Amino acid sequence: MPPLAAGLLTQARGPVFSDKWVEKYKFPAHASQVSAILYPMRIDTIACPAEIEAKLLSKHQVTSLEVRQAILNNPRIRFAEQGYTEGEDVYAAFGQTFGGRYLSVFFVYRPSNHIAIIISARDMSKKERKAYGRK
Repeated sequence: MPPLAAGLLTQARGPVFSDKWVEKYKFPAHASQVSAILYPMRIDTIACPAEIEAKLLSKHQVTSLEVRQAILNNPRIRFAEQGYTEGEDVYAAFGQTFGGRYLSVFFVYRPSNHIAIIISARDMSKKERKAYGRK
């Protein structure tokens, strides 16, 4: 594993994500036939580029520390959309910071080296918060 760059990468402590299950939805022709596929997702490193950190703070008033806490604090993760690079899809993590703030965090997952690259984060909407409560 490459050394951690100051402020850009955070090493997840222990096997926090080794047993996580992710819901990936496939949407057939009829929406009533939606099925969920479950498979494990392991995140060893969380990367947040400096320009994304600045955007999160200025636009959404979310710090990179809160983003990392929400991802480390047993989030509900779902498939959001297919990525531009094959195998690197976008996921949404719905979680709570250690201070109790509910966040929606969007990230690109690289399964080859188990890295989550943060692309956005914001407060959960009322609808997301209600669904998160049913977890």
